[in-house]
Amino acid sequence: MDIEWLNRLRRFELEKALILVPVAKGKFWLEVGAGTGYQAKLIQDRGFGVRAIDVGSSSYRHWRQFPVEDYDGVTVPARDGEFDVVFSSNVLEHIPHIDSFLRGEMKRVLRDEGIAIHIVPSASWRFWTSVTHYLDVPRRLWRYIRKTVGHRSDLTTMDASNDQRTRSISERVVGILFPCRHGERGGSLSELYLFSRLGWRQLFESTGWFVVDRISSGIFYTGVGVLGRALPINIRQRLARFLGSSTHIYVLRKARK
Repeated sequence: MDIEWLNRLRRFELEKALILVPVAKGKFWLEVGAGTGYQAKLIQDRGFGVRAIDVGSSSYRHWRQFPVEDYDGVTVPARDGEFDVVFSSNVLEHIPHIDSFLRGEMKRVLRDEGIAIHIVPSASWRFWTSVTHYLDVPRRLWRYIRKTVGHRSDLTTMDASNDQRTRSISERVVGILFPCRHGERGGSLSELYLFSRLGWRQLFESTGWFVVDRISSGIFYTGVGVLGRALPINIRQRLARFLGSSTHIYVLRKARK
């Protein structure tokens, strides 16, 4: 995992998001799914107070650069109305109970006049991730073969555990050959809708949020990362004009009853 490159992408997206936040020192932020804490640190460097939380099983916990509190992924460890801004970056799609989380905990910890800012993947990201997945199949397949060839002798034993291994191998090969879903809802095809502007707006409005603003991040990348840092940020900005931005940035308020 190229954390340094990922941080560069996340910094670019955060800079875009901060344009939408009224300039006011002392605003208190909550970042949900903070990962390494890199963005939380950038937010703090801008003069905002920030508290960062993530599940203890986060794959980014070994690269943390800022104090990130572990939580159970269900109940936010905070008081009612404690925060002026609730922020997430490429996280919402990974929350299994997203509907109840948006209706409940995210609203509970945000003050009534506060805002929520969510950076979420776009349909363009989903489409181009599926396309580039196939470009990466030979590399992934070769890597898997090399990894498993040393255990070939284990597969010759005909017993119940061998049947399980065979199924496991089949599932992994299918996962290599075909793009899998990115988030917790639907599949790789239905995510084309779920990650669209309409899909995200429907989710937010159905869970009691009012969409104040939405902008595109203006940067192109995929979930495969075939070229990675070999394709610089300025080129990715130009590509976004033709291939679409990879993320949306939403600003939300609690819908009035």
